[in-house]
Amino acid sequence: MKTVKHGIQAGWLILLLVLGMAGATVRTRAATLVEIAAGNPDFSTLVAAVQAAGLAETLAGPGPLTVFAPNNAAFAKLPAGTVEGLLANPANLRQVLLYHVVPGRRTASTLTAGPLVTVQGAAARLALEGGVKIDGASVLAPDVIADNGVIHVIDSVILPPAGLVELVAGNPDFSTLLAAVQAAGLADFFAGAGPFTVFAPNNAAFAKLPSGTVEGLLADPAKLRQVLLYHVVRNRVRSTDLVAGAVPTVQGAAVRVNLTGGVKVNDSGVIAADVEAANGVVHVIDSVLLPPPDLVAVAAANPDFSTLVTALQAAGLVDALKASGPFTVFAPNNAAFAKLPPGTIDALLADTNRLRHILLYHVHAGPRVRAGDLRAGTLSTLQGAPLQISLAGGARINQAGVLATDVEALNGVIHVIDEVILPGGGFGLEDLQLSVVVLGGQATVVWPAREGVAPVLESASVPSGPWSAVTVPVVVADGVRKVTVPSTAENQFFRLRR
Repeated sequence: MKTVKHGIQAGWLILLLVLGMAGATVRTRAATLVEIAAGNPDFSTLVAAVQAAGLAETLAGPGPLTVFAPNNAAFAKLPAGTVEGLLANPANLRQVLLYHVVPGRRTASTLTAGPLVTVQGAAARLALEGGVKIDGASVLAPDVIADNGVIHVIDSVILPPAGLVELVAGNPDFSTLLAAVQAAGLADFFAGAGPFTVFAPNNAAFAKLPSGTVEGLLADPAKLRQVLLYHVVRNRVRSTDLVAGAVPTVQGAAVRVNLTGGVKVNDSGVIAADVEAANGVVHVIDSVLLPPPDLVAVAAANPDFSTLVTALQAAGLVDALKASGPFTVFAPNNAAFAKLPPGTIDALLADTNRLRHILLYHVHAGPRVRAGDLRAGTLSTLQGAPLQISLAGGARINQAGVLATDVEALNGVIHVIDEVILPGGGFGLEDLQLSVVVLGGQATVVWPAREGVAPVLESASVPSGPWSAVTVPVVVADGVRKVTVPSTAENQFFRLRR
């Protein structure tokens, strides 16, 4: 049997064939969705749409795909000008068409009532009572079998749900949330491609906050932004995907999901789940989620970190660890400081340069390194010398054991350790190993201090040189040598020359 191309090249086409007998299962010779569509004039509007959206190659691929395909009459039911508007906007048209496509080969006998996740990302809803319906559109002819999938012909075009911003704006119970999103300057963010999962507090949730809290947040866009982003998780996480435990948010800190006795996010209950949006999914919650305080505040609130907090204050590092970060802090508790030889803490508090040097060795700058992210090997520090991470028999940071992990903070995460760690212990056995950390336009270069060895530190803009000696004074403390130099060149290389 020849494939009829109906005046359009088969390589550009997509989708479907109307069956002569509704309800029958028809098996053609080996033919792709594209070839089937090319042979049926009742899909001329669909074919034109597929071409305009640039989806022919996608739908002619190996798949398999299931396509709920509107015929010409379905497109004709749309309001006047809708088809023309979609054809003139390929991006929107692409979203609409992909909402008609489901991954896998889903024949009529395998369809079940409920949500059906589409290639667009949002889930359509299937109903089986009184015939198969998808988002209210009836299936006229099921199971048109193609080489790379299956087609179900439908009598209406189905449209993806509104985007997150439109969804919130269209629900009066989210009026406070909408005002907050606008005040924080996050409307464009939530209108982006995403996808995002939003734990959305309704008006009653905001009303539960102490008097004046909402007004204070609306007047402080930076703080409000942190609060709102703490309600957002990247990618769609539907209720069936939720697992108990920590879930990192777009803000950076993680919320905790509890599934015992209903779904809770931190202490907030989920009162409506899986509200679909074009660029994500919404779970309505009954309380506003407030992110944890910054690293210094978290430590200050814990009496077991009183020595560490005193040290941070003495070293002038409080503002540094209140900055946006994020940072990962390996925090010695009071018992860890108590293990130091008598008089050591007092001596360090009196020698703030050395104290700062040691404390920065406990801090990694960069994406949060939670317990699940720890890998055996080295990890850079703000001090410059690397930490040695070992995981055999439990996590250890140099010689220190990890007592507690993943204490969340606004700008980082804390792991509690049982000893104060000193920079010289971070290097391996290699002689004169260099470690470089670049932060804030400064390069901190550290190497182990070896008795009787005084190499010259040199820098160059390319590995082939020319090399020139770094003339900045070298600081020697705790088994390492350290210099800090401006890092203004696009590339900067360092070496040690004996």
